[in-house]
Amino acid sequence: TEALLGEPEPHSLLNGRALVFHYPHQWTGQPKGGYQPHSSIRQGDWKAIYFYENQVWELYHLTQDIGESLDLSQAYPGKLERLAITLKQKLIDRGADWPVHRELKEDLPLMLPDKMN
Repeated sequence: TEALLGEPEPHSLLNGRALVFHYPHQWTGQPKGGYQPHSSIRQGDWKAIYFYENQVWELYHLTQDIGESLDLSQAYPGKLERLAITLKQKLIDRGADWPVHRELKEDLPLMLPDKMN
């Protein structure tokens, strides 16, 4: 509302800090298939998401694509790598549990993009 009134926009509550989300669980049986284990990080206008089961990264520029419909991971590999490194380090620092492969009973750690090629 400040922008509508011609007032300066307030500073972001994050002040340049990263926002991390970690969901290491499988949730099935929902109409759209449920959720698969994933982790994400938002920093500034950028959001990176990692899906553990199929080891896929996605990257979005939220100011230009709020609906997360255009994956930019191939167009901006350096940005994705920096966000991925930050996300992995924050999860390690917090002692986050990794998803576990049901059949193999092994952890599914977060793979950095440069280690996947």
